[in-house]
Amino acid sequence: MVWKYGIAAADGGLLNRFLGLFGMAPKNWFLTTMPMMLIIIVYTLWSDIGYNVILFTAAIEGVPKEFEEAALIDGAGPMKCFLKIKLPLMGRTFAFVSIMTMANYFQMFAQFRVFAANGGKDNAVMVLTNYIYKTSFSSYDMGYASAIAAALFVIVFGIAMIQNRMMRADWSYE
Repeated sequence: MVWKYGIAAADGGLLNRFLGLFGMAPKNWFLTTMPMMLIIIVYTLWSDIGYNVILFTAAIEGVPKEFEEAALIDGAGPMKCFLKIKLPLMGRTFAFVSIMTMANYFQMFAQFRVFAANGGKDNAVMVLTNYIYKTSFSSYDMGYASAIAAALFVIVFGIAMIQNRMMRADWSYE
């Protein structure tokens, strides 16, 4: 709601005030197509960054210190230690974060429902989850909505399996 009424609001929103500093007229972002999608994308990335930072911080801390100490004794600098030791050993975290992020983004509902409940102008920000909701609870076509939801499951599952295969990480430090 802070983003909808505080940042992207047509009258007095932070985004319009910032553009006003450059002499641009205020815009009603909810009546646009591509800028509305960009606002939702930026909001989503902003809201997810904290969780991912915690995961990556824990991954960096979870790398055994012996590897870094051995590399420092061999003459590697801090940057080389990070790039050649810590980053490769964080493969499990990269795999987990990418699969979970992809699955969450395919199932995003709340962001689009708050910003553009009816899909925005010309359905520019209508995503599959909102389409399922609209089909089932506005059109009362539960069968079709269930079929779309099943297709969404198959898509997410398939992409997760492909990602899992491509991002196979070594699950041991030995």
